[in-house]
Amino acid sequence: MAAKPTPAVEKVDTSYLESLVGYNARRAALAVMEVFRERMAVYDLRPVDSSVPSLVTHNPGITSRQLCSTLSILPPNLVGMINALEKRELISRRPHPRDGRA
Repeated sequence: MAAKPTPAVEKVDTSYLESLVGYNARRAALAVMEVFRERMAVYDLRPVDSSVPSLVTHNPGITSRQLCSTLSILPPNLVGMINALEKRELISRRPHPRDGRA
């Protein structure tokens, strides 16, 4: 028995949604994230993964506490991320001049 063809869907009026800032902001964010994923796929980096090396590069001597605060990441989560980035040689740890911890 042949399947019935799917009826054509009429065009949906989205003009009201398109007038909302939140709707447009979300659509823009999704588009930006898609471009990010495409460009970072070769490096296998997620947005948060790329944020850490960027912050370290532009803030020499930044501490893990500062990274956690800036990125709203819990310390245990940052440790795993730092370990993975260090293993890939995307960042390196150095002792803090006054604290002694990496």
